[in-house]
Amino acid sequence: MSDEAKRRIFTMLDSDGDGVITHDEYLARVDRAASACGRDPQDPLVAAARAAHEPGRPRSGRTARPRR
Repeated sequence: MSDEAKRRIFTMLDSDGDGVITHDEYLARVDRAASACGRDPQDPLVAAARAAHEPGRPRSGRTARPRR
């Protein structure tokens, strides 16, 4: 994946533009993708995607902007 593609993806995930992808911003991608595919928020697949990132899973909760 090119650096430009990585920057574009980061920009899409960093919805408030503060240079950090928070856990909430990261989870919001599940809801956006589900909506774009016409899936109900209560769909078992959507619920499973959200559950994969719930508390108890190892993560830092923050992802910094890729280096240029």
